This record gives sequence, structure tokens and C-alpha cells, in this order.
Amino acid sequence: MVETPGGRLVEIVEVRGNSCRKGDDFARQEHVDPRRTVTTTVAIDGARWPRLPVRTNGAVPKANCTIAISRVLDGVPGFESLPMTWFPKRMMEGFADLQGVQTRRVTDDDADENHGVLLVQAGDARLR
Repeated sequence: MVETPGGRLVEIVEVRGNSCRKGDDFARQEHVDPRRTVTTTVAIDGARWPRLPVRTNGAVPKANCTIAISRVLDGVPGFESLPMTWFPKRMMEGFADLQGVQTRRVTDDDADENHGVLLVQAGDARLR
């Protein structure tokens, strides 16, 4: 039994498809506490390069990705108006309000159960 960050007890019975121990460990970790390394770039005025890549110091819980970006951008000139937030939609709205930002909406009108159809259309090798 494994306890999730939300306090639920989960039993992982079997992991299939992995070819090494790291794959098994990753699948188990992803199931109970998914983590991501957050990466982005920030603009720097007057520097040798116009943008600087930055990333979190290790993986953060997936639920903390937005607050990680908030902390990365905190104090960066031009981003002072962004909210310090846990909520992706609120961060998105903060970015949309920045001067010079252009937004566009992309929608997906496909049926939710069309995964197989998309694989066929893409010529996915797993279907051969």
C-alpha cells in the first residue's frame, strides 16, 4: 500500500510494459505523486543573450507547477503584475493581461473517444 499526497491508500498491483527497473519506479511514482521539472525562459535586457533558460531545481509535484512558475517570475522586470498563484487559469489570465501579449483560443471539437482514430490518421507504428 502507498499513501498518496491526498492521504488515500493505493495498492499498485502490477506494472507492465517497462523494460527496466527505472521504468517500474517511474510508473509507480507517476501513479501516486506525479512530478515535473518546470522549465521556461526569461528575457534579460542588456545581456549578451536576450533570453535566459531557467528551470526548477529538481522535479516538483505536478500540482505545484503553477506556483513554481510564479516563483521563477517573481521579481523579473515586466512580470511584476503576475499573480503568485497555485491556479493555472489565474496565471493564464495574468499573462493575457500583460502589455504586448496576444492570445488565441484553440478548441478541439473531436469526440473524446477518438484516440484510435487519431493514431490511424497519424500512421502510428504501434498499429502495424
